[in-house]
Order: sequence, then C-alpha cells, then structure tokens
Amino acid sequence: MRRTMIYIPIAIILFIAAVYSANVKPSTSAPSILPGIKPEMLSAGYWIGIHPSPDKVILSPKQIRQLNKYIIAQTGVAYIPDYGPKKKGKTVKNLIMGNYSYILNDIGPLVSGGKKITSTNLIDIKKNMNAESFPYKVKLKYGMVTGMADLRVMPTTLGIFNEPEENFDRLQLSLAEVGTPLAIMHKSKDGKWLFVRAEQTEGWIDSSKVVYCSVSQLKSYISSDPFLVVTSPKADLYWDKGLTKPFEFVRMGTRLPLTGEVNSWVWKVKVPVKGKNGAYGVQSAYIKKSDVHKGYLPYTPRVILDQAFRLLFTPYGWGDMWAEQDCSRFIWQVFACVGIEFPRNTSEQILCGKLICKFDTNATYDTKIPALLKLPPATSLIYKKGHIMLYLGKVGNIPYIMHDTWAYADTNQITRIIGGVTVSDVWLNKESTNGAILKDIRAAIHVTLP
Repeated sequence: MRRTMIYIPIAIILFIAAVYSANVKPSTSAPSILPGIKPEMLSAGYWIGIHPSPDKVILSPKQIRQLNKYIIAQTGVAYIPDYGPKKKGKTVKNLIMGNYSYILNDIGPLVSGGKKITSTNLIDIKKNMNAESFPYKVKLKYGMVTGMADLRVMPTTLGIFNEPEENFDRLQLSLAEVGTPLAIMHKSKDGKWLFVRAEQTEGWIDSSKVVYCSVSQLKSYISSDPFLVVTSPKADLYWDKGLTKPFEFVRMGTRLPLTGEVNSWVWKVKVPVKGKNGAYGVQSAYIKKSDVHKGYLPYTPRVILDQAFRLLFTPYGWGDMWAEQDCSRFIWQVFACVGIEFPRNTSEQILCGKLICKFDTNATYDTKIPALLKLPPATSLIYKKGHIMLYLGKVGNIPYIMHDTWAYADTNQITRIIGGVTVSDVWLNKESTNGAILKDIRAAIHVTLP
C-alpha cells in the first residue's frame, strides 16, 4: 500500500527530467493535429472502422468481477469494506511520515508562489500531522466523501512545485468524487484534515468533505443496485427535478445509486450527506439521462473507443488537478464505464491483464514494433515508466495510441505543450534528445483475464 504514495513523486521527476532537459528550448503550444496524424484519426469511428471485430464482447460481467478480484490481489487497490477494524500504529505513522520525508530529502528544488520551499517552511504542516506517537493498534473509522475533494500528500492546500514547471503540484495525489468510500486512520491536530485510505491510494482529505458512517452503511451505498455510471466527461448533479439548482459535477466512470425515474430525460439518484449533528444521511439528487448509462456498458472495443474519444482534447490535470485527468486517470475513467476497477498509478495498471509483450532496455525498435502490432486494438495498454497509453490500432506498420500527455519536443528542440488527451503514433518525440515514446516502452497488456 505504501508504494502507491511514492510512485507519484517519482513520475513527476521522470516527466520533468524528460521534458525540461538542458537542451530543450522554451515551450510553445502543440498543433491540434500532431505529426503523423490525419484529421480522420481523431474520431472513434475511424478506429472502429478498421477494427476486425469492434462489437465482440471481451469479458462478460461475471468475468469482469473475476478480473477485479485479480486486480485487487495484484495491486494496491483496496475494497474498503474489507480494509479491517484496526491497523498497526507503526504502519500508519510510516505512511504519513514516509511521504513527508521523501518530499524533503529526495527531490530537486521546490517552489510555492515563486518562493523557494525548505523544511523550515513546512514545520507548521509537520506539526499539524499530529504524528509524534501512535498506539500499537489504530482503530479505524469509516466514511464517505460528500463533495469533490483532493487527496493530498500533506494536510495543506499549499501548492508545491518542482522548478521550472508549476503545473505539477508535488502534494497532489488524486481527487475523490462524491460517494467515494474511505477508511479513516488519523486526524490532523487542528481537526481539519483526515488521513484516509481510499480505494486507490492513501492521503489527507478535507474533513469537512467527509461524513462518518458504519461499514454496513458504506457497503450498502457502494453496492447499490440498480445504479448509473457516468459516461460523459463531466455530468452535473442537481438538487431539484427541474435541474436548476446545481450541486456539483461528477466525472466519467463515477457510479451513482439509482433510486427512480423523474421523466424521459432525468434520473433520480442518492448521494451521501451530513445530516443533523453531522450524522450520516443520504439525499436525492438528479442527473440528465444523456450523461449516464443504467448499469455498466458492455466491454467491447467499440465502447472503449467511444468513451476514450469523448475525452479527446480534454485538459491535462496532474493527480486530478483542476478536476481534470492525467494519463492513468484517463485510462481509469474509460475502463470504469464497463466496470473494470483499475489502480490509480501506471506501474500498477500495467499489471491488470494478460501480458502480451515485455521489453528490456536493450530491445530494438525492430523488436518492439512487430510485437506492438500484434496487440488487440482498443482493449490493450502500452506502458513506459511513468506513462500509460491506450493502443488504438495499426495503420500500415505503425502503432497508434491515445493518451493524456503534457508535451513533446519538435525538430528544433522546442517543447510543444499538448496538455490533454490526444492521438499520436509511437514515434512522437523522436526529434527530442530523449527519443521517441517507442524508445522507452517496456510492456503491453491486453485488458482481459490473464
């Protein structure tokens, strides 16, 4: 579980080192259509049209449940109702302090608001962690998120960045949607933050966005059937049937308990809220039918492509900053629509299926290309350290991918900022001194039962 927290800072360092090497000149915006891409390739229909069997069901609902059990066994994903009544105090302390120490001791220069950050600047934050001593066993409490909330490395909203790039907050882990189940391990000294375990990671969360509940209440909510899954990039929730009093939006892949039908275009759902004296309760909310699907979508190449291309050109958000998505969240959102419960991080996502090919650092392009061309299109993932990509298919002898990425370098070594979900081939960045994406590809899987 601890490894989940440490991968994110490592990925930032790898990314910044790659994009901001000493040889790269100042940045500028990338073209909407990247090198090697034709306009027609920016449509799901193009890839559906060249797919050999776009409507083939890859896994049944029963098989998806089996795959999810395999994912929990292989990765850091947790089923929160089974997280347990207690955790060792030493374990909780190590989770909290390990990441604090890593931020301070194993990184490059840090800035916040243009000012240098050192351990001195973080003394008050460290004190607020309230982590000086723990009992031998920590009794866990449980709760749910009542409104969109960030998961943070430290109990603070302070943004801390590596120079020179300030789009990657080193303290940002992820974002929890309404209804996210939590195991609560610790509270900050001021009571404003809770250290929690969510399904995909540990982190600090704003306590005002959490309602305490019993394990049975939590389990009842997250296993509600019937349910809706959000299929739009973002879908607004409202407090009234006429959809005029907005609550907040939820993102693709979010599951909501369905409680009724209002009319031909509105569903009624329930969301967790704080009732009288902060007690657990649920309240009705309303959502447009066009933004959701009743139950999960079938797991077919067509569905994956349709959902992926609904996110085309949506902005990049490291660790869900600004309620957007990064490369691993993009993959998570798409596959959540069919009920597959991916981990949050790239290094674990590549464990979630049948391994098709694996490459060592000495593998040549002539070895990699033929192997990648054999991947089942639309339902396979390609991995390089710190980055995950959806394999779209091949045109000629070139593999094409869809991914949420930040930038590449052109022939003049100028960084071209993409900053969102895009379509490219595996030769993107080939003009950079760091080399093409293909150079660093290490593995690929088919998202199916191994």
